[in-house]
Amino acid sequence: MAANTDPPAASYPGLSQDGNRQPPSVEPLPSSDDSAAQVNLAATISRLREEASRHAASASSARESDERLRLAIAASGMGIWDLDPISHELSWSDHCYELFGLTVGTQVTYDTFLAGIHPEDRAVADADVQQALDPMGDGRYARTFRVVGIETGIERWLASTGQAFFDPTGQAVRFIGTIQDVSRSIKAEAA
Repeated sequence: MAANTDPPAASYPGLSQDGNRQPPSVEPLPSSDDSAAQVNLAATISRLREEASRHAASASSARESDERLRLAIAASGMGIWDLDPISHELSWSDHCYELFGLTVGTQVTYDTFLAGIHPEDRAVADADVQQALDPMGDGRYARTFRVVGIETGIERWLASTGQAFFDPTGQAVRFIGTIQDVSRSIKAEAA
């Protein structure tokens, strides 16, 4: 019996070396008389199943690692922030929203951050951020300041640290850090 030359029922497009989508080369399926090809096909299927199993285990490990990190961050009482210095968009962990007195999921920008800072601390906090984003510096940021919850009105003392990252031209492309409520320690020091 001759080899089956019909293409398989479904094929998955790949990418060519120049990045364009291109269907993969597909060998004809072996006929029932082509035992060497059938063995090769069985070996390929077995290898693909093993790769899929390794990928699933790796994905599970990554999920577990992400969950451990999330729990450790929650236990530490810290919030995590990530600023895009070009668009001024912020990404906040849920705890950051809580610290700034905002509903989780509210769109936040650098202006939102500044609006939440106590008016007496706002200029200094902004100056420290600008200094961290200056390519002539080391990109480090550390500041303790007061916030007044944007929706809640609750005043807190927060301590924030961060690091700016720059592209080869010196443009700040990412600014990421942590923030935590230090109100108790500030009040204890004042007493």
